[in-house]
Amino acid sequence: MPIDIRQARGAGYWAAILGIAAATTALAPLHGTLNNTTVALAYLLVVLFVAAVWGSRPAMAASVLGVLCFNFFFLPPIYSFTIEDSQNWVALTAFLVTALTAGHLSDRIRRRAAVTAEEIRDLYNHAPCGYHSLDKNGVFVRINDTELEWLGYAREEVIGKLKFPDLLAPGSLGAFEHEFPQLKTGGAVRDIQFDLVRKDGAVLPVLLSATAITDSDGNYVMSRSVVYDMSERKRAEDQVRRLALLQSETAGLGQAALRGPPLQELLNTAVTRVALALGVDYCNVAELLPGGDEFLLRAGVGWKDGVVGRATVKSSGSQAGYTVLSEHPVIVEDAATEARFVPMPRQLGEDVVSAISVVISTVEGPYGALGAHSRQRRTFTQDEVNFLQAVANVLGMAIERRRDEERLARANRAHRALSTSNQALVRAAEESTLLRQICRIIVDQAGYRLCWVGYAEQDAARTVRPVAQAGFDEGYLELANISWADSERGRGPTGTCIRTCQTQITKNIAADPRLAPWRAEALRRGYASSIAIPLTAEGKPFGALTIYSAESNAFGDEEVGLLTELAGDLGYGIVSLRTQVERKRAEAEEAAREREVAIGFKIQRMLLLPEPPRDVPGLRVAALSIPSHRIAGDFYEFFTHQDQSLDVIVADVMGKGIPAALLGAATKSHFMEALCHLMALSPAGALPEPREVVTLAHADMGEHLIELESFVTLCYARVDLIRRRLDLVDCGHTGVVHVRNGTGLCELVHGDNLPLGIREGEIYDQITIPFEAGDVFLFFSDGITEASNDTGELFGADRLLGCVRTNAKLAPEALIGAIRAAVVGFTGSDQPDDDLTCVAIEVGERQRPLMRQEMEIRSDLQDLGLAREFVRSFCCAIPGSPLDQDRAAELELAVNEAASNVMKHAYHGRTDQRIHLEAEAFPDQVTVRLHHLGDSFDPAAAAPPAIEALPESGFGLYLITRSVDEVRYYRDERGGNCIALIKRRSSQGA
Repeated sequence: MPIDIRQARGAGYWAAILGIAAATTALAPLHGTLNNTTVALAYLLVVLFVAAVWGSRPAMAASVLGVLCFNFFFLPPIYSFTIEDSQNWVALTAFLVTALTAGHLSDRIRRRAAVTAEEIRDLYNHAPCGYHSLDKNGVFVRINDTELEWLGYAREEVIGKLKFPDLLAPGSLGAFEHEFPQLKTGGAVRDIQFDLVRKDGAVLPVLLSATAITDSDGNYVMSRSVVYDMSERKRAEDQVRRLALLQSETAGLGQAALRGPPLQELLNTAVTRVALALGVDYCNVAELLPGGDEFLLRAGVGWKDGVVGRATVKSSGSQAGYTVLSEHPVIVEDAATEARFVPMPRQLGEDVVSAISVVISTVEGPYGALGAHSRQRRTFTQDEVNFLQAVANVLGMAIERRRDEERLARANRAHRALSTSNQALVRAAEESTLLRQICRIIVDQAGYRLCWVGYAEQDAARTVRPVAQAGFDEGYLELANISWADSERGRGPTGTCIRTCQTQITKNIAADPRLAPWRAEALRRGYASSIAIPLTAEGKPFGALTIYSAESNAFGDEEVGLLTELAGDLGYGIVSLRTQVERKRAEAEEAAREREVAIGFKIQRMLLLPEPPRDVPGLRVAALSIPSHRIAGDFYEFFTHQDQSLDVIVADVMGKGIPAALLGAATKSHFMEALCHLMALSPAGALPEPREVVTLAHADMGEHLIELESFVTLCYARVDLIRRRLDLVDCGHTGVVHVRNGTGLCELVHGDNLPLGIREGEIYDQITIPFEAGDVFLFFSDGITEASNDTGELFGADRLLGCVRTNAKLAPEALIGAIRAAVVGFTGSDQPDDDLTCVAIEVGERQRPLMRQEMEIRSDLQDLGLAREFVRSFCCAIPGSPLDQDRAAELELAVNEAASNVMKHAYHGRTDQRIHLEAEAFPDQVTVRLHHLGDSFDPAAAAPPAIEALPESGFGLYLITRSVDEVRYYRDERGGNCIALIKRRSSQGA
């Protein structure tokens, strides 16, 4: 550095001399034309230049020379030195001041520049990143200390000697060969990753960015490259990838666990994945065996054949035991220096250096430990510890789920056993058979090892006598000699259960001291746990139901609850069976009574409550009877006569039930007999008067009623459509309600006769009530008027009249329904206290048939042609306007099908019976009736035919209802069955 300074100063002096000389040479010839100030400024510029470049001393020399030259060549007198001239001193002073000031400033700037350059060089060499420059051949021309330190080389080993590719790992050469030409032509490259090889052979990952330095012609000179050490980033990325791998393995194992594979399969999968993920030689699941003294190598990888699933180690002194006790992850850096325990591989004869283990926890306590072991020394990271614990948590949840599933399965089996046992209880007829069935069900359905029932004997030894059993026994109960006394053989589960009347559960027969007298035999037969449940009657035990399982801890809370319920049901069933004979006898007697009542009810519906007639022209009739008991004492009857009149009987027999129904049937029989007798004796078949019928019937039965101390109230009325009047015989009954259509008047009409059975030889009178079209008559029993509410108030005649008056315009069926609803609403009950009966008749316009014909055919299918011909000829002969051809054909088809059904079903194919056909034509309709004495038919009980099935028959009813406008089934006045087919003469109203 001193040599350079001296050389620089010498050059400055020469520069001062030459600069002053050059200025003097250039300006001297022009001294006549230049002023002194211009010359002085020229010399000052030389002084400033010298001072700026070489410092103050050469500048002072330049100042002295400039003053001399300025004085000699330019100040008058020229070519002489006139120092005394004041201008010379001013010029000299100005030059010297300029030289000193400019020189000082120049020195200061130069020193500061030197410091800045040194700082730049230090920043370049010691930057946190590497800097280097490569020539066009890739040779290092510059490199900072930081990059040299990374690479481990000295500067002289690199600059001008090594090419950048010489430092690249083989895998990075291709990237350089691609990117370096791009740098030279494109001018820059960014974020290129290279692996450099250090001098010691280690690989250094770097990230490089570079720009090209070119000359004025744009030719590449060298690069300016920045290099970043990627080692920490690589390590972080590797750590992230490692963590992601561990998390992925944990998630995969969790998904595998959710699929519900067998537990052993899941454990095997877990240890395999852990071994691969951690890169260890051994991995295992150590299961803590019952009692907590030993661990079983339940699953593992890396172990010798025959070890997994069989080898056990003691809990004390083992890594698995220490892990379970500490309840925290345990890490072994060097097994040779480990003093707390012995790692499992060493206990089983394997070599191991480092190990890690965690607890497999469940809600019921630790299942065991999960361990990973390495033959090489290694340090387990916290991420690896967390991974192993996460796997253990997954296994713990899977084990809990498996246990829950097993408990649920056992509970379901117990539930099935309970359900099946209840079914057996329902069907049981004999005690010993029931007990054997229950034991068999518990073993077969619930999967237990042995089930037996023992009864507590009242002998001196208080023996428990086995009465039924099922399952694997091999003489166990014969050797058991169980007692329920407070003795050694009475303190077992079964004896204690009977003695204390409390359920006894043994979770582990091998460890329960109460089972000491029976342990060896029980374990030899595979019994691991048991439950004994008392069988009780009225709260006192009389025996026990004892069940053995092949699994320890087999009886969970839900399972115990179900088995306890089963035992309770069994105890109840046993008690029930012991009283079954008496109950069956009582049930048989009750059933007999019920059958009698049912038969009586059916007889009453068939004989005493017939369907109201629906084919009386000009009348609409509806009837209702609701018994207070299943069999009522009320009844009604209808007799239809040919001269367009209808007889109605509404009666109330004293009493209720079967006796009243029998008496009602007898009364009805006497009235029918009296009517037939009087009609037979009447001249020309004239109808007897209603009072005659009542008087004769009473004459026949009055004495018997008196003897029975019973009576019958009754209304016998005849509705005569020809004479337009109602003839009424009221025998102590409730009378009849008459609603006049013309005036709207609603009144209750009474007679004054005594009831039947009050006095012998009674002569009955009748009253006559004229009516018009639209009038309504209501016959009723006192079950309506005497119905009472909660306060004891009666429904009464006034409410009945008001209800009838309000609903008189309704059809008879709707009127009866309104009366019933009113009574139910008043009493607040659907079940009346007394029999409730009413009959409603609406009188219409009198209709006389335009034409009427009759004929009879045999119940032979060959006579169906006669029936069709009868209908066809009748429809064509109707006066005025015959029935059109299509409607006549439809009516003909309906009659054909109805007659065919009567022959096939009512007469069951017999051909010797008769069918009476009766046809009537009215202005608006044609009616054909088929009377027969065969079986009656209920259309409501007939199912519609299945069209797709195409049966041979079954479409008759369907065809009939589709061919005519209305079909009626009822019993006629002769007691036979009638089918009425009605076809309207036009489509209006159809």
